[in-house]
Amino acid sequence: MPQNSHTPRSQPLWATVPESDRGSVRLLGAVVGIGVLQLLFYFGAVLHPWTKATISRPVYAATGGFVHPELVMNLAWLGLVLFVLRSESLTARDVGLRRAVVGPALWSVVLVWLGAQMLLVTATVVTTGRVPGFAVTPLFSDGVVVFVGLLVRELFGNSLYEEVLYRGLLTEQVRLHLGSLSGVGPSSALALALAGSQALFAFVHVPARLYQGATVPQTALSVAALFVVGLLFAVVYYRTGNLLLAVGVHTLSNFPVFVFGATAQWAVWLATLGLLLVWPRLSLSQTAARPATVQPGD
Repeated sequence: MPQNSHTPRSQPLWATVPESDRGSVRLLGAVVGIGVLQLLFYFGAVLHPWTKATISRPVYAATGGFVHPELVMNLAWLGLVLFVLRSESLTARDVGLRRAVVGPALWSVVLVWLGAQMLLVTATVVTTGRVPGFAVTPLFSDGVVVFVGLLVRELFGNSLYEEVLYRGLLTEQVRLHLGSLSGVGPSSALALALAGSQALFAFVHVPARLYQGATVPQTALSVAALFVVGLLFAVVYYRTGNLLLAVGVHTLSNFPVFVFGATAQWAVWLATLGLLLVWPRLSLSQTAARPATVQPGD
């Protein structure tokens, strides 16, 4: 049994909170440590000229643009996260990776994608008076292999890893520890956990933004945007109880595949908010994706 475990007394009404007792000081420290190590490794090894010339570029060229260094790196870090879970007698299920949520996640992501397409078409018609043309060709301008490689990199290399680490693990660990404190109710614990964990999620991107040449104001704006988007991903998880749905939305946000008009992340975000608003009415999702019975809270 993990250390400092506790079971929440009640749950916020709007959320599908796991009835978990997996709080652990060591696990919380390990989550933060993995994030720091990843940054150090990224700037110390992945971006090093020798690594690029000797490993990254040759592998990318040999696979026709399919294998990206970020995919390999993030899969390795995800393996480390799962190893740490195992050391705490936990499994992938404890961070929301369950077979039961695969189906609801898939069709829900399709709904979000279709909704985003409709929003973009509607916005184009309203602002220009024209229906946007079918623009699937630019998606494959570098070839199908490169396109699929980019999608795989985002889905399994970036979105899956970040959702497991920052939403499935970090946010939940902070919530559990705050909820164990006297005077902190379930809703307050969840709200504080969402704010604190997503602030960390946003700030870990600062070095990369500065490395890419962003100015301080641009970096600050990027951090603010990442905080809000991180909150959206976290709310997707806690609203639906489906981490894989958060992974799918994260993927669409970073890699929005539109077949009409230009790419627009805002359409994905609005479509996601729409899904969250109608989620309680989707009975299939409620029965298939809910990890535990939720009791109305404060």
